[in-house]
Amino acid sequence: MLKADQNDRLARVANNAPMGRMLRQHYWMPYLRAERLTPGGDPVRVRLLGSDYISFRTGDGQIGFIDQACPHRGVSLALARAEGDGIRCIFHGWKFDATGRLLDVPNENESAERTKNTVRARHYPVREAGALLWVWLGEGSAPRFPDFEFTTLPTSHIYAGYTEVPCNWVQGIEGTLDSAHVGLLHRSWISKLTPTSTRSIMSNQLVLRYEFEHRPYGLRAVAVRPMEDGSEYVRIGDYVLPYYMFIGSSNSAAGERVIFISVPVDDGNTLLFFVRYNFLEAGPLNTGAGFQTDAPIDPDHFATLRGDARNNWGQDRAAMRDGHFSGFTDNIITEDIVVQVSMGAIVDRSKEHLSPSDAAIVQARRLLLDAVQDAEAGKLPLGAQDTVDFRAIRADARILPPGERWQDHYSLAAENRRKAAST
Repeated sequence: MLKADQNDRLARVANNAPMGRMLRQHYWMPYLRAERLTPGGDPVRVRLLGSDYISFRTGDGQIGFIDQACPHRGVSLALARAEGDGIRCIFHGWKFDATGRLLDVPNENESAERTKNTVRARHYPVREAGALLWVWLGEGSAPRFPDFEFTTLPTSHIYAGYTEVPCNWVQGIEGTLDSAHVGLLHRSWISKLTPTSTRSIMSNQLVLRYEFEHRPYGLRAVAVRPMEDGSEYVRIGDYVLPYYMFIGSSNSAAGERVIFISVPVDDGNTLLFFVRYNFLEAGPLNTGAGFQTDAPIDPDHFATLRGDARNNWGQDRAAMRDGHFSGFTDNIITEDIVVQVSMGAIVDRSKEHLSPSDAAIVQARRLLLDAVQDAEAGKLPLGAQDTVDFRAIRADARILPPGERWQDHYSLAAENRRKAAST
């Protein structure tokens, strides 16, 4: 468990909190699907780290990301008109381009040129990559962009969606790190989403052990489930500081990978991104999220909750009596979100009673707290160094025959041997 002050230091990002300062300065963050912004379309509200912004795409395709408050009188630019090469505030007509430059001041005469030369809307660097839009909110020179494998792929190889979750961002990270819950919470979905061989393992081998390897970007967490014949089912996940969790997929052999990204909106809300991609050049991704649900999925709200605590977030008790384990039948991600939200806006980790199955969560918390300490000491936090090979990060999941270890295939030592052999 954590002490109350440690919990605040870990979870809180708004109001100049130490974690928020670190995230703002040292890391890029995704904030929208790229398709959400159309050329000349309406501005979209964005809230990150407790601050409010807008983003828009001009008629010629430039992406703007600026403070939401108009620098004239503070009116929300989410109300602004989209006009070709920029947006115009509806209050007094001040018009700004994608870089925050003031283009037009219709309510002034002689002073208009001086105002245009001295006033700007604060804007922030943006990137479009991997079917997502990314922003850096810090001061000075932007850090290196995390050029993950999927950020270099054509959009035909990527499915990207997101949903807003009403709880703290660290709860999202912990949920994706936790492999022990899969065979229980998701047992009614496993039969639809996994091959028969994996299905039986995940449903029946509920006790697992965790093994770890610290990496330049964070943590490789390996959930090992022993089998009766001496083989082992290993689910290899990579936690990349600060937001990213690469999940081992049962379709890994076909080139498919899955990533969850938990981006803090403020202390009590999170943007949860789900990215599914295929890294094989000859194999574009099958259309869709891969949730295998009959209900249509909105990629901008892919797991919207059906209510709140007063109705147990739409839990279907009749479905539970008919055999569905959790009673959340929309899609598998809804189950994850509900349990995270049910903990409260910020879970009180000082009251936990952790078990060995929580080992990955304990490791991740320590990495984040150490990263904040490094940032406060003027050091680059983990995952922000230029030496990180983001493109090489790939999670996996597979059955290893008796006598084989995951370290023989997926450790840093094994990767270095392969690199040496190829040179």
